[in-house]
Amino acid sequence: MQVTSIESLPLGYKESYFNHKAKPIEQQRFAFFGGKVHGYHEVSRKETDTHIYWVQNSAAPKWNSKSGLYLRNTSSHGATYDKATKKFKWWYGKQITVTGSVILKDMCDYFKAEWFNNAPINLKISTTNSTFEKVLKGKITNPRDLIKAIIKANPTMRNLDIPTELVWKWLNTGNSARIQSLSDMMSVAKDPTHVLEFILDPKNSFMHHELLDLIKQAQMLGRKIDFKWSMNRMKEVHNEWTKEIMDIEQEYVEKIEYNYKNELPSNGCLELITDSKELYIEGKTMSHCVYTNYADTVSSKTYFVFKFTDRDTRATVGITKSWDKDIFVVNQMYARFNKAVDRCHHDYVNEWLAKPEVQQWFKDNYKSNQLNKAVEMAYLDF
Repeated sequence: MQVTSIESLPLGYKESYFNHKAKPIEQQRFAFFGGKVHGYHEVSRKETDTHIYWVQNSAAPKWNSKSGLYLRNTSSHGATYDKATKKFKWWYGKQITVTGSVILKDMCDYFKAEWFNNAPINLKISTTNSTFEKVLKGKITNPRDLIKAIIKANPTMRNLDIPTELVWKWLNTGNSARIQSLSDMMSVAKDPTHVLEFILDPKNSFMHHELLDLIKQAQMLGRKIDFKWSMNRMKEVHNEWTKEIMDIEQEYVEKIEYNYKNELPSNGCLELITDSKELYIEGKTMSHCVYTNYADTVSSKTYFVFKFTDRDTRATVGITKSWDKDIFVVNQMYARFNKAVDRCHHDYVNEWLAKPEVQQWFKDNYKSNQLNKAVEMAYLDF
């Protein structure tokens, strides 16, 4: 078996380990428990007469009281090529173009598909394992044919007339989105070309929350969006569709009590919404989509909604957890039709929310303790 080391990081850690391993066991013990022996990850290619194996291993130093230092190797991802069948096997069900960048480059070099190494990063991560296999076999030999293959493999976009050159232009704008991320927009567009022209226009935001919500509404109602519409027209349609969806939902909305624990500390202008009917009525009254977009997260107690009333000012407040600071913060606060409210009202809510007893109430009622890993939700306006 021929073994080729492609990468070993951090630099020098592998050599350092074997230097310590070559010393008497007493010195090994001193180095290991003194924190001088470190782990590393290594990417290698192993070739036999019948197969080629690419693998990334994480090597963690361990201690045995009798034999001294040893390594525990764990494979994180890899690939196998069968020379007889000319088939690839991708390990652990992972997408090699996302998880195995070093392996990816070596495979392209080995199979003379170096052009792929120079492709835009978002084109690379858009490439599925089956499509990448065609790149390695020489069935796809340039970026534009790769774009066509990726679109053809996507169930939503494969039957749409999507201009390759505009996709290529979009891929070269420096964004990090996959081609597949366009599928929702394409599925509700009157004309796919207008989608690409829209996102290529620097005045438009590809991931704008109002646009994301409009796309979701179009999918729910089976409607089409004209991406030649102005932003004002999109907002008008958004409001129209919000009312229409709420009218439909009102027929079957079920009252679900949220059953919050303990009494919420005095909040003055704020009134906590405590069941799904109240949440629906709030969205209907305020002409926004708080119920449409947040019913599930409020019900699961990962999002909290309040009515805000101060003299002539009426607003809806959404509160969620800030993962980087592990505190609860105002996610959004809007008046009717998603109109902004004065800064003083935001300050009022923030001052109340900063109180320790208020933070404690949210912690007591938040259900993140049931999750193994916190997943930050995508923020959408009401």
